[in-house]
Amino acid sequence: MALGFLNLFDDSMFDQNLDVLDVGCGHGIQAEWWATRRPKHNADRYGMKEFTECHAVDLYEPDGGLKDKFYFRQEDFHEMSFDNNQFDIVWSHLSLEYSPRPLHALKEWRRVCKDDGHIYITVPGSFKKKFGRIHTEMKPGQQSWFTVPILMQQLAYAGFNPRHGFFQADFKNGYIRALVPANPDSTGFDPLVTSLYELAEKNLFNDWVTGMIAERGTFDESKLVIQWVTGDVLDYRSL
Repeated sequence: MALGFLNLFDDSMFDQNLDVLDVGCGHGIQAEWWATRRPKHNADRYGMKEFTECHAVDLYEPDGGLKDKFYFRQEDFHEMSFDNNQFDIVWSHLSLEYSPRPLHALKEWRRVCKDDGHIYITVPGSFKKKFGRIHTEMKPGQQSWFTVPILMQQLAYAGFNPRHGFFQADFKNGYIRALVPANPDSTGFDPLVTSLYELAEKNLFNDWVTGMIAERGTFDESKLVIQWVTGDVLDYRSL
């Protein structure tokens, strides 16, 4: 769940000024969570902001009376009016799958992300295990699903660095989560002229993935091993 993802962040994370963007904020519940994080120490003594500054964007205004807790803009997340390199964190919980152009959206999110910033993203996986069976769900307006390789590749093309990121596949609930830093050397690559081999040569994948690409020209879940931030290992061979 989204709040479980948020619980990964300890209080020390908020000892610094953070500018956060909630992309596709929906009701605004998670944007409110970010907006109400207070620095651990006295703000005057350390010259910090009173709170973590949270901005949010969506096509529809949040309801539930939360909008006064954060800065909201009603606009298309493919073409946003925010400045380049504005945010420390770009947060997206179950919004990318509604984009008809997910790579275009990710490149726009990279544009507004600082070179030393991060993206925190949750997307629906292609498969979900329910009642002992595998099935795929589709919600109204949803355009796509993801696998870990697809998400890693799109993030690399968009200007993020999966090599230094973390990925988690929640096979039971059908979610894929990722915490990935921006690639300070690039704001993105054109997939029409940049091959998967070239992404690997740019050191954008870990050694396990790079080895599969070199050997087979691709990579897939069946042999994928990635460590999540909690120390859990994502190894599809154990499913």
